Amino acid sequence: MRQAFQRDFNPVVSLAFARTIWPGEDAIGKRLRLVKRGKPDVWRNVIGVVADSRYHNLKAADPTIYVPYTQYEDPPFYLLIRSKSPLTAPAVLGVLRGITSEVWVPEFVGLPQLLAAPMARPRLDTAVLTCFAILALIMSAAGIYGLGAAYVKQRARELGIRLALGAVPSRLLLLVLGEGVLLSALGAGIGAVGGLVVSRTLSGVLYGVGAADARG
Repeated sequence: MRQAFQRDFNPVVSLAFARTIWPGEDAIGKRLRLVKRGKPDVWRNVIGVVADSRYHNLKAADPTIYVPYTQYEDPPFYLLIRSKSPLTAPAVLGVLRGITSEVWVPEFVGLPQLLAAPMARPRLDTAVLTCFAILALIMSAAGIYGLGAAYVKQRARELGIRLALGAVPSRLLLLVLGEGVLLSALGAGIGAVGGLVVSRTLSGVLYGVGAADARG
C-alpha cells in the first residue's frame, strides 16, 4: 500500500512557486520533474496551490513544493506543544524517550528561541526607528515651544497695549493660540505630505502592510 502511494503521489506547490514557474497561468495540472539523488527522475502533476509560508525571513516567501512525508526515507518530525506550564514539554520529552531508544528526541526549544534569529533584524530596525521618532517628537515640541515664545515676545508691546485698552485676557490668549494652531496645522500638513514621499524608503522594513497604511 505504501509503495503504491509513493508511486502515485502528486505534489502541491505554494503561490510563490506558481508565480515564479508559471506566471499568469493556472498551476494546477502542470507537470513537474522531481529529482531525487540516487533515483531516476519522475514527472508529477500539480494537484493544488496553497498560500505562501515564510520559513527563514519575514520579507520574502520562498517557492515551496509540498510532497508526502512518506517520500523520504527518514522524514523529520516536529512536535509542537502548547501549554501554560513550563513543565509540560520536559514531561512529554521524557515519555517519548521512554517509549523507545531508537528514536532520537532533541531537546525542547521554545518558540521565542526559534523566532529570535529571524526576528532579530526587524526588532533592531523597529528599535532604531522608534528612537528616531521619539527624538523627532522631542525636537518638534521644543521647536514649537521656542517659536511660540519668540512670537509672544515680539508682540509683547502690542498685547500690552491691547490689554491697557480694555481687551479681555482670554481673548488675547485665544488670539495667540489661534495663530499658533494655524501655523502648527500648516506645518503638520507639509510634514504629512513629505512623510508620504519619504515613506517609500520604509518599504524594506515593513511586512504585510504598505508604508502609507494607517493600520500599520
